[in-house]
Amino acid sequence: MAISINDTNTTNIAGAAGNRQVTPINRDQNQASDPKINQQNDTVNLTDSARLLQKLEQNLKDTPVVDSERVAKIKEDINSGNYAISAERVATRFSNFESLLSVS
Repeated sequence: MAISINDTNTTNIAGAAGNRQVTPINRDQNQASDPKINQQNDTVNLTDSARLLQKLEQNLKDTPVVDSERVAKIKEDINSGNYAISAERVATRFSNFESLLSVS
């Protein structure tokens, strides 16, 4: 269904349903003359899921990226010579990380 519009100021539009007579409307003038149109009373209603997501997002923003207590404990263990490194655990973690990189 094609509509042929040759001039935007014309009032005749030829289309699939035949010729039609249209009256151009200047929206700016109509809105200025009717005060009801200018009033905007938009509202947004959030679902329970959206509220939960909003709360979770705020909790994530409030949570520090680094666990300062854990970092302090590890620093203390390193300085005192009590920090044990498990070569097997490090190797397993590296292997798991590499397998994640190769997944396509």
